[in-house]
Amino acid sequence: MKSISWSEFRTRLIDENGLTLSSVDQFSQEIGATSPSDWLRVPDWEGLDDAELLKLFKNVPDSELVVIGEVCYAHNHDPMLVDNSYSLEQFASEYFKEFGESLFNGDVFIFSFAANYVGIFHHEGLCYEGELNLPC
Repeated sequence: MKSISWSEFRTRLIDENGLTLSSVDQFSQEIGATSPSDWLRVPDWEGLDDAELLKLFKNVPDSELVVIGEVCYAHNHDPMLVDNSYSLEQFASEYFKEFGESLFNGDVFIFSFAANYVGIFHHEGLCYEGELNLPC
């Protein structure tokens, strides 16, 4: 599994663009995703597997992605890279094999810097997709 260092990630997202990633709630405010209508509530999400939850992200661009899952926070693992030749479904399967837990076991961020895209899964069963509004 490829990764990007936290240092490089922070430089790209935080230092260059003035965003923080201290929490899902804080980050959501910074990108303007504050209205309940911005978020899709996923009832009984705990009973869904990663493949089903990934289907909620309908606008993921066909570009290199940076994925930050619970293992990145809990075990200080670097954010993971998913290139466009590797599907998110394949990535989620490998994530489970490597870490012994589902990708959607807590907060998840999916970034595409090239496409100014962010997908967020909130640990309370909320899903968001939108733009980062970063300079290309």
